[in-house]
Amino acid sequence: MGVVLCTAFVLLATSAQAANGGYQSQQGTHLRGTVAELLEQVPLQLSSARFKGLPVSPAWIDQGQLLGQWQTEFLSGEKLIGVGFSGMYNGEKVALQIVDARPHVNVYTGLKSATLWEYQVVWESPTAGKGELCPGSAPALVLPGRWGAGVLYEDRDAFFFACLPHKAETESGLDKGGVTAKCVEWGYTPWVNPEPMPDGSPSPATTSDEAKRYHASCATMASADYCGEGRPNTVNGTPLVMFNAKNVVTQLVGTTPYVASGPFGSGADFFFETAWAASQVKDTQGYGWRAKALCLTKKRWSTLPLNGTCLNPTNLPDPRTQRQAPFCESLSASQLLSQGAMLFSYSSYIDAGLYRFKHKVTGELLTTASLNISPSGAFVYVPKVPNGNDYVLDTTGVSSVYEGPILSPSVPATFPGLADARPLWRYTDGLGRYVTLVEGTGVPAGFVPDGANALEGYVYVGKALSGPPELHLWERSGSYATSTGPLGTLSYHDVALMGFLPSLSDYDQLP
Repeated sequence: MGVVLCTAFVLLATSAQAANGGYQSQQGTHLRGTVAELLEQVPLQLSSARFKGLPVSPAWIDQGQLLGQWQTEFLSGEKLIGVGFSGMYNGEKVALQIVDARPHVNVYTGLKSATLWEYQVVWESPTAGKGELCPGSAPALVLPGRWGAGVLYEDRDAFFFACLPHKAETESGLDKGGVTAKCVEWGYTPWVNPEPMPDGSPSPATTSDEAKRYHASCATMASADYCGEGRPNTVNGTPLVMFNAKNVVTQLVGTTPYVASGPFGSGADFFFETAWAASQVKDTQGYGWRAKALCLTKKRWSTLPLNGTCLNPTNLPDPRTQRQAPFCESLSASQLLSQGAMLFSYSSYIDAGLYRFKHKVTGELLTTASLNISPSGAFVYVPKVPNGNDYVLDTTGVSSVYEGPILSPSVPATFPGLADARPLWRYTDGLGRYVTLVEGTGVPAGFVPDGANALEGYVYVGKALSGPPELHLWERSGSYATSTGPLGTLSYHDVALMGFLPSLSDYDQLP
């Protein structure tokens, strides 16, 4: 298996338990984790600070603690109660005020910080209303800088409040929270952290630049923003396991150490997904750090469309279409580290990619998420059916061979949207023909479930959606196909709408 470079901790709810599983916790979709999109976007400046109608000048942040000078009085800690800030968004003034302040207690470990403070904040705007900034009356951390399109910009006057996860009736005991606040809880602060990591080890960052790289990498990883473009590819509460450059677990392939493939985590069902790195950028918005995935493993690529995931395809070259681009598992640990890899994430793969195949001889179609992926350097998908080698990806051009994402058979029962999803089953007629059907769709005569592993996953069938692709059942002369279509040019006719294939991050917004 290789060498475990440290004894790490698994983070579950509010306690830390020793395990060789990296840091296990939850992902998220928002950097700040506030109650409204307006509050995610409004820019805040320290220079806007006011107390009793008069400026707090200067105001600054030191290792997660807000500080200020008001008249002749130095403000810190509880003395900041009553201090307000304001920002403009879409021509409207948004006001925020601190109503409570206390030393921070880590929500995962229960340990009190020697430097960080947490703040209870309320907000108000002329048209959007008013209320508490964070869901569940959770407190917020104060973090320096500003984010824009996936970049953490250095800006001494800019800051934001990042909401902490709060206690909720969920499996983990915690809910929501901004990914930037979660990263601070995991030890990846945007400053050199004087406090130990949750497992007791020193912070891996020893310089300010390194600390910001780790923080940017963590926030990008926690939102599964593979391309570093500020677009999440996950759902709030999705678990992950992570290691950093100092404690990454390796395994030997011959004599060469590679990043361990897994499994890790409390349930031993987390597998290597990607390596994350951050680089310095300078553009019209300023100077900062952009993090993104250096590469993805074959298993993660299998859940993503063949036309890539990035607005700018050069941000994450797709090895399925660009043969010179590597998969993560094809790069040694030293190669990844030399390219700046700082964090390594492991996923339980609650999603799966649904692909359409065609029989080489008969032309019969098979749509499945049950795949064998070639362990060699080549990228080859083969459906997991007895005659799988007789099928190739259907590149007839009528629609993409990648139909879309579904929820995997192992998706947790607490996953949002699962209550409005139905099983997707694969059936066979025993003569080499298959059909994949959402439960509740009529099964054609002569077809039976395809063995013990006939469950492909789960498909959303709730309220009709206008954005995600529709999954239809098609028929042609007794042959069936499951596809988002259209297959009319192949003389198939539409039999039934079976469900929808929203992206993973869309599940947070589902009705």
